[in-house]
Amino acid sequence: MKAATWLISGILLGFFAFMFWTNWRIFFHNYIKKDSHTSVIPFLGGLSGTIGLLIAPVNGIAVFWWIPLLLDWGSVPLVVFSASYALSKKRTKAS
Repeated sequence: MKAATWLISGILLGFFAFMFWTNWRIFFHNYIKKDSHTSVIPFLGGLSGTIGLLIAPVNGIAVFWWIPLLLDWGSVPLVVFSASYALSKKRTKAS
């Protein structure tokens, strides 16, 4: 049973790492280089990392369940960015 838990946790954390890299790369190309028009996949990477940490058979690691949600551009950073962008556009229209 422990081997299966390691396997599933490893797959989920590996998928998180892939999504983390992919979503931040998309952010860089869309907003820094302004040469791409692709979109991120929201929450998939952050949630897979969270689940991977919660089920990992390592003592004490589950308390860090929230970190993938903060690190993956498609999770909390995207929500904060989108909300601030929408508010700035709303303020610009009101002026």
